[in-house]
Amino acid sequence: MMKVAEFCRLDRRRQAIVDSARALFIEQGYENTTLGEIVDRAGGSLATVYKLFGNKEGLLDAVLAQSRDLGHSVVERVAAQ
Repeated sequence: MMKVAEFCRLDRRRQAIVDSARALFIEQGYENTTLGEIVDRAGGSLATVYKLFGNKEGLLDAVLAQSRDLGHSVVERVAAQ
């Protein structure tokens, strides 16, 4: 069973990878960005990227899902006002 501290560390690492991927995809484009560049920026290892996302496409899915969720929450706040 995963301890809370370990879960939090992995969650922070996951967020750092997603943030780095988003920035690099915007800066260089998806096709021109390597997983190695993302890991260099985010820290961690390729093994962690594969463990969390499976591959580069899985990481793109996570970036897009998070962006969609953020957009949805903005719309909900505006609608509530």
